[in-house]
Amino acid sequence: MSTILVTGGAGHIGSHLIEELSVIPGNKIISLDNYFTGKTENPIKGMESRRGHTKIIEPLVPESPDISYH
Repeated sequence: MSTILVTGGAGHIGSHLIEELSVIPGNKIISLDNYFTGKTENPIKGMESRRGHTKIIEPLVPESPDISYH
């Protein structure tokens, strides 16, 4: 099982990336977005959504992601 962090996961590109990643079984996908331009109506099944800025990732994502898309 891989833990994948996608910053900007609620935006256009990030949400499409998460859609593609979510078809691979066993992945834990974390979306970190400040929703400045992202949309809250973009949740994807299997994704864990967290609100925050990439300047303070550590307290928002205490896990150690295997892969990070920024």
